[in-house]
Amino acid sequence: MSRLLQYGCALLAFGVCWLIQRRLSRRRYDLDKLPFVRFEENDTPERYVADSKSLLHSGYVQYLKNGVPFRMRNPVDPDHPQVILPFKYLNEVKMAPESVMSFQRFSRQAFLLDYINAPKPTAMAPHIVRGDLNKHLGTLTGQMGVLARQSMDEGMPKCNDWTPFQPYFLFAHTVARVTSMALASPELSANEEWRNIMVTSTITLMQTAQEVRRKYPRHWRWVVPWVEPGAKRIYEIRKRCAELLAPSYQNRLARMASNEKPLVDGIQWLMSTVPDGKKGLLEIADEQLFLSMASIHSSSASTLSFVYDLMDRPELMDEILQEIRSVRGAKNGSSEWTKRDLDQLVKLDSFMKESQRYYPVGLVTVQRSNPRPYTFSDGLTIPANTQCCFLNHELNHDPEVYEDPETFDAYRFLRLRETGDPHKHHFAYVSEDSINFGAGTYSCPGRHFAGNEIKLILCELLLGYEMKWPEGGSRPPTMYRDFSSNPDPGVDILFRERKC
Repeated sequence: MSRLLQYGCALLAFGVCWLIQRRLSRRRYDLDKLPFVRFEENDTPERYVADSKSLLHSGYVQYLKNGVPFRMRNPVDPDHPQVILPFKYLNEVKMAPESVMSFQRFSRQAFLLDYINAPKPTAMAPHIVRGDLNKHLGTLTGQMGVLARQSMDEGMPKCNDWTPFQPYFLFAHTVARVTSMALASPELSANEEWRNIMVTSTITLMQTAQEVRRKYPRHWRWVVPWVEPGAKRIYEIRKRCAELLAPSYQNRLARMASNEKPLVDGIQWLMSTVPDGKKGLLEIADEQLFLSMASIHSSSASTLSFVYDLMDRPELMDEILQEIRSVRGAKNGSSEWTKRDLDQLVKLDSFMKESQRYYPVGLVTVQRSNPRPYTFSDGLTIPANTQCCFLNHELNHDPEVYEDPETFDAYRFLRLRETGDPHKHHFAYVSEDSINFGAGTYSCPGRHFAGNEIKLILCELLLGYEMKWPEGGSRPPTMYRDFSSNPDPGVDILFRERKC
């Protein structure tokens, strides 16, 4: 009897395994039956890194416009399958919780964060940005403007006459200074070593991830934290961040112990998320590093892109400068910017949104990875660890979405605000037609802060300096690498201090 029971259990186990295997096979088939877009010639990994944009466009026209997802080689993370989704799935993906469709999981996979000693994304950083930072934007704006002006004064060359200068890293250090004031502490914002780490750590992380993919087969990556120089360097960066952060941390612990009024900065907000502020120093340092990775270079690249577009349109630059001067002139002698001042810069805001539409920093957005197999409402099933995304660049240039999309129309969004809802179509606004900042609950939580930060940098730059291209110059070609798109930072701009 016992042997019969054993046979029965074995048969049952076999049946369960067979059913699971059959279901998994069906799920793989759901992925396999999707069209696979590839290059007809020279279909090499190197070409996907250099020319994914043309392939994405082909897939958009041929498949996404007809509501059909497609697959392609994953140039960012070859270890995981990739599906490009049509916009009929956007609402479903944007509303899915992190446990179902995860940006954090995507980040860990795409950038090998689990192997290179990197800080890991958590829910805590987006939480304090979405809640505390956005709530205090009005309070912080004045000091943000002071720091932007100070950074311009310190970082720009002396230019009594036309002087060539490449401003990208000035923008990056300005963003690091302003962001650190709000999301770390004023003390760290003033610390040059801290700012340098915030600017360079993202570059170190990206380079290390690329090296690991090149040098280590997947089954050997477990050794990376101990043997790869870049991974060791990232660990040392994390330790040094914790050391630099320690005085601010101890200061806030002491203030909390004596029931003093909480300070308005990111370290305080992170400490306040747990009882008695007992959040570890290394944890807070890691949150700071991940915030810098998510913000500094994207905001700096956007700022540079906006400057290039202004320089291609001198008349527009003059109009926006007049708007800035008009808002400043109505302040009755006050030198500090306010959030209300920035809200009045409607021409600048519309221009920034149009520039972002025309030249988005990135070809894809709403990137997710699913921890378990997922079935969409129409029955499409994708296996676990499939990386999904949507094509914001193609949406931005679709004539069915935007009228005359290949024309740069600086006041396109201002007209939409004037003829419709004035609370929509501003720079940080997201909708199904505007997904450069993502979509839904998990859209970029710091987009309002980033927009104000960039406006302040542009205002101080335009008020202090004239700008023009060298003879015959114009906006350089955009730099594309896999799914990223960035303005070329290695181009000279001519600057001259304004005399009036």
